[in-house]
Amino acid sequence: MDLNRSLPAWSVAAIALSAVAWWLGTGLHPVWWIGWLATMPVLLAASRVKRLNAFAIAFAACAIGGLNMWTYLNKLGLPLGISFAARSSGDNYELRNGGVP
Repeated sequence: MDLNRSLPAWSVAAIALSAVAWWLGTGLHPVWWIGWLATMPVLLAASRVKRLNAFAIAFAACAIGGLNMWTYLNKLGLPLGISFAARSSGDNYELRNGGVP
């Protein structure tokens, strides 16, 4: 499989930049303004790809950036499923209710 043909370099850059911004902009001690900029690389990439690819780019960036809470959730002694649910529960709330209240 040719990586250059299946995933353009700018898509990988968008995932990397957005993941770093999510990492720094969320968590126990976030830098709030970086969190606001985290979606910009994904939005720029989404204008150049199909919907499913845009979803994959956004999901990968958010999943990688959300790993900043992994150590904290593991120290709580939670099982893996509950740790994942705790990480994604805020995202699910926003999707169901159309945004943060």
